[in-house]
Amino acid sequence: MGLGKSFRSLASITASQSQLSNSFAKAANVVDADEFHVTVKKVEQRSSAGDFNSQKFGATKARLEDRMVDFIEAVNHNKPTNPSAIKSLIKDLIESAVDHDAINYLNTKEKQQAQNGKNKLQEIKQDLVKTIIAVESKDEKDSGQRCGSS
Repeated sequence: MGLGKSFRSLASITASQSQLSNSFAKAANVVDADEFHVTVKKVEQRSSAGDFNSQKFGATKARLEDRMVDFIEAVNHNKPTNPSAIKSLIKDLIESAVDHDAINYLNTKEKQQAQNGKNKLQEIKQDLVKTIIAVESKDEKDSGQRCGSS
């Protein structure tokens, strides 16, 4: 359920790059659907910080937000960027958003909902990575044009 909040936060961080911000906002809207709000009570012991999956998600979100700030700063100042770390963190964030252990606790209908959600997450991941590449490509293109005209 934290994925929507994460995408909204990333949309805000990337506001200066409307294409990227719009992609994160669109992703946030997608994860508001019912299949992303299945509640599972697992029998394992939980710490106050949440289970392992929740902790991994939170750490990945924080790293992605930090990297995204750096990426946007570089793009906005026509500095070289390396989006591979961001693409990897987006994949990790989406992967950690699904608690695969919790799937075992679902009934048949809920498992189908979960699968629909996983499919949507794959589409979101592809869209976000494609947008990151587009922003990077545009930045490189703009940067090259500026250098050539100096």
